[in-house]
Amino acid sequence: PDAALPPDTVPARWTHAGIDQPQPTDLAGWWQRFDDATLTALVQQALAANPSVHGALAALRQSRALADVARAGYSPSLGGSASAQRSRSGHDDARNSFGLGLDASWEPDLFGATRAGVGAAEADARAAQMSLGNVQISLAAEIALAYIDLRDQQARLPIGDRNPAHHDDTLQITRRP
Repeated sequence: PDAALPPDTVPARWTHAGIDQPQPTDLAGWWQRFDDATLTALVQQALAANPSVHGALAALRQSRALADVARAGYSPSLGGSASAQRSRSGHDDARNSFGLGLDASWEPDLFGATRAGVGAAEADARAAQMSLGNVQISLAAEIALAYIDLRDQQARLPIGDRNPAHHDDTLQITRRP
């Protein structure tokens, strides 16, 4: 329904008034905030070689090209042709014939079909751009998670190496009379 709720039905603390709204951040290189050269190199290699990224990039290029084609509908179109022919029949002299052609057309956008097509093509291009960004962010996140897990396991390894000695100490203490 279009009717607004009465102001007393929603507690004031639930509204967004007075709350600092988070500002959008650029996620293109979020992993660089870890300041780890190895992680950055791994993510860059994956982004350069991943087939999903290549597919999303190809879809973006295609949608941008289709948007350009749709925008071309605003402009008049001009076409030309040229031909040359040489013929000879029997003992007669050779005959040359030349032809030139020129075509021009323009269709005014009276009912907005071209404008709507351009808008749809531009929306498709923006969607393809967002899809590419999503693929890149997801891939970087997967690599970062695996890398952080590796670093965590590497940090736990010395603890595991010391555990047998601690168990031996505990065993010695429990065996004392």
